[in-house]
Amino acid sequence: MQADPIPTIAFRLDVLERVVQQLKDQLNSYVPVRENDLQLRIIRETVERTEKEVNSIKIQIEHEEDYTKHQLGELTVKINGLEIELRERDSKQRENQNKLQIQALSGIVGSIIFLLSSIIIAYITHILH
Repeated sequence: MQADPIPTIAFRLDVLERVVQQLKDQLNSYVPVRENDLQLRIIRETVERTEKEVNSIKIQIEHEEDYTKHQLGELTVKINGLEIELRERDSKQRENQNKLQIQALSGIVGSIIFLLSSIIIAYITHILH
């Protein structure tokens, strides 16, 4: 099973944001002197690259979240469909059980009526003879 990339990306994003902040703090602490111009330019370029990477990672996280939300939506639709199907099956099974119980009770009642009728006919026949 593949690890979820969002926490890793979020951690990297946090580290990069701290680095950017540190670089900005360093930039603010330097005194603009001719000797330090090269270093300042390098720091600015590093900050710009880091900011671009941070923005890229933010976009990647947004895409991952969108994809995850899309998958979650699909799973929810599938689960709802399965729940409906399960309810329909349960309903049909209950209907079939009810029909079977009614048929069994009808058979028992019919047998009892037949038995009582036979006893009454036998009794009447016995009296008439």
